[in-house]
Amino acid sequence: MTRVLKGTGFLALLLLGSLLSSCSSEDTHEAIMKDHLALMEKAAAILEAVENKDSTAEAGKKLEQLSAQFEEIGKRSEAIGTLDKDSGTALQEKFKTRQEEVSTRMIKASSAAITKSGEMQKILQDLAKVMAHQRKQL
Repeated sequence: MTRVLKGTGFLALLLLGSLLSSCSSEDTHEAIMKDHLALMEKAAAILEAVENKDSTAEAGKKLEQLSAQFEEIGKRSEAIGTLDKDSGTALQEKFKTRQEEVSTRMIKASSAAITKSGEMQKILQDLAKVMAHQRKQL
């Protein structure tokens, strides 16, 4: 169980690691943060819907689609550049509560999904790899 929690915690950290990303000239760091958190909430909802092996396949397809959207957020972030330290700290503080709530939800949903379907662990590992690659780009 500890291994599962460490793995899901790693996934949540990777997802959070891409929060300060951005895109087009109209993009802002705040907009990207909101979009990233919304995707994390969608991922949590998908994981919460896993009840058995049958629902695992459907969840895997949906998470794969979200992976592409997370990659797009990484590209947006790269395009907009990084914030100065003070602005970055202010943005993190503004979204701190929501980030913590979403991270906790992701960890719980991931653990529950893995418990209900062992196949979900492989799907989550694949998602974590995408997120690790995205983080390197940021």
